[in-house]
Amino acid sequence: MIRTKKITLLSVWILFGFLLAARPVFGVAGLTVEEVMKDRAASQVQVSPDGSKIVFVVSSPDYKLDVYRRNIFLSDAASGQTLQLTNGPRSDFYPRWSPDGKQIAFLSERSEGTEAEGKKPKTQIWVISVGGGEAQKLTDAEEGVSAFEWSPDGKSVAYLSADRPTEDEKKREKRKDDWIEVDKAFRFARLYVIAAGGGKPRQLGKEDAHVTRLSWSPDGSAIAYSVQPTPKVHDGFHSKIRAIKVADETTRDLATWDGANTDPRWSPDGKTVAFLSTRGQVDWIANRYLTVVPAAGGEPKIVSKAFDEEVNDFRWLPDSRTILFSGDAKTQAHLFSLSVEGGAVQQISAGEFVYSSFDVARDGRSVAAVRAALATPPTVILSTDTGKNFREVSKVQQPFEVAEMSSMSVIRWPSTDGFTIEGILVKPARYEEGRRYPLLVIVHGGPAGVFSQGFTARRYVYPAQAFATEGYVVLLPNPRGSGGYGEAFRRANFQDWGGGDYRDIMAGVDYLIEKGMADADRMGVMGWSYGGYMTSWIITQTKRFRAASPGAAVTNLYSFFGTADIPPFLPQYFGGFPWEQQSAYLKHSPMFNVKGVSTPTLILHGMSDVRVPLSQGEELYEALKAQNVPVQMVKYPRQGHGFNEPRFQRDCAYRLMNWFNEHVRGQKTKLEPPAEEEKAE
Repeated sequence: MIRTKKITLLSVWILFGFLLAARPVFGVAGLTVEEVMKDRAASQVQVSPDGSKIVFVVSSPDYKLDVYRRNIFLSDAASGQTLQLTNGPRSDFYPRWSPDGKQIAFLSERSEGTEAEGKKPKTQIWVISVGGGEAQKLTDAEEGVSAFEWSPDGKSVAYLSADRPTEDEKKREKRKDDWIEVDKAFRFARLYVIAAGGGKPRQLGKEDAHVTRLSWSPDGSAIAYSVQPTPKVHDGFHSKIRAIKVADETTRDLATWDGANTDPRWSPDGKTVAFLSTRGQVDWIANRYLTVVPAAGGEPKIVSKAFDEEVNDFRWLPDSRTILFSGDAKTQAHLFSLSVEGGAVQQISAGEFVYSSFDVARDGRSVAAVRAALATPPTVILSTDTGKNFREVSKVQQPFEVAEMSSMSVIRWPSTDGFTIEGILVKPARYEEGRRYPLLVIVHGGPAGVFSQGFTARRYVYPAQAFATEGYVVLLPNPRGSGGYGEAFRRANFQDWGGGDYRDIMAGVDYLIEKGMADADRMGVMGWSYGGYMTSWIITQTKRFRAASPGAAVTNLYSFFGTADIPPFLPQYFGGFPWEQQSAYLKHSPMFNVKGVSTPTLILHGMSDVRVPLSQGEELYEALKAQNVPVQMVKYPRQGHGFNEPRFQRDCAYRLMNWFNEHVRGQKTKLEPPAEEEKAE
């Protein structure tokens, strides 16, 4: 028996007082980095043709494989009973019901021994019975499959797959030191059809162009598809809608106006094709509208002009006159309906929620969706009256207690020139009214991104809830240029990056200071992509922040034009190319305003980022280092613009926590991930 020393009552109270004061710092209250990193997300909901069952995808990190694993879950609509349909070592996603509702086809990264042979597994179509059993592989495309759809009779599957490399290309890839001819030998995604029972696929069409989406006609005789000149990202703004007959491969154009035209869907009666379009605008800022065109040919017509925002996804109803669609609405996202004859748009979902994914059964009455809110984890819901009333079918269980999450809410403040700006506020654990807390600002990307009221304990690499646990007030602002508030608001930072948007963010900071919540002497700022640009810009404009962390940041607008994979992006925001708007590009570049910066800065960047090349972060690092600014740069191998390895995302989270704790709060203690990494549940 172990003897214990007597502890005086005074000692107990002293110890209790210390622990109470230190709990936010030591993570006793609220969520830790480890907990928020295991936040589970739900997506890709699909309702069975008869509305009786729902499949959806849940993703979670697997640190042993260092991937975000996606698995398919199946719920019974009546009872809510849910089972995990797939549980492979790699991701299973993109589920699609067979027309008879007896099978589910899906995409999978299952390897079948290719990894043991030193080959990277390719995504293929697999098919599984709804009753369970082993999934069977349908395709064996050398370059994998990117999308597919069952034929209406269930006898065939159409899919998209990229060109195989030529023998000469294979030899060059093995040498890895040969020349590369730019914009030559594109590997186009092409359209194929394969029997549902397997066999040799047949390619439809021989045109050298890149197919992005497809849709079968109701009678199965033709396929509508969207196609662009090359696989390059910005060539999506020169895409067309076409239809091809499956029997003889006769092709005809349905929509040829310029701009982005994609996601065709045939109406149930086969007379009309709906698609998403920027209505002729070759423009990253423009709205993406619902558009319809007669399947037999004719002039396309925009039908969602009354909805001043991006249409995210849509489904036809059985009457072939009504379309349900999803779209952003400020910090929320909802479901809407409209008539293809035009007129008013009706919001059919309710509440302060984000409806992120939805699908409609064959009868048009059963509508399944994924819904979440700031303090409500993703829930699979179902309506049997075309979306007017939803009930919960299945919850996505989180690896932490939601009750432990810090308070989150939408706040609003006035800008300096008439705008009302919104943002998400995360209060510290056990927030006390009247007490000032250190403030961290997280700026979203885009710039047309938006911080919404959807459930997430982690905002990409930024552990917002863990910051709150450490005792920070966290502000996630939606300055001008953000999505969700209409096209005019998105265009409000045209030729003005770092102008009005910077003032909007700083007005939000001042608002929290005036409210007595934020400590003006203890503040930090961070952001990814455009958020990284704004972070880099902010440290050139003010010394009010004690620390900063730009991630994948655009720092030099001039050099960004020629090195990123989206060259037209900045000219569309600045009204011309760098040589045409030279003064604007230089004036709004952090690199040309970097003299005198003194803010301690942590730079994070992926080494395989083609959207914002690594050199952008390196330029800022060298400029700060030359001026003796406390600066660190961390480069992450294999990572593109979005990190896909959870170990690296977690590393970013811990580095950020330690960086701001040290420079904003003066806390030298380092937080570290656990030594033994456990496999995610």
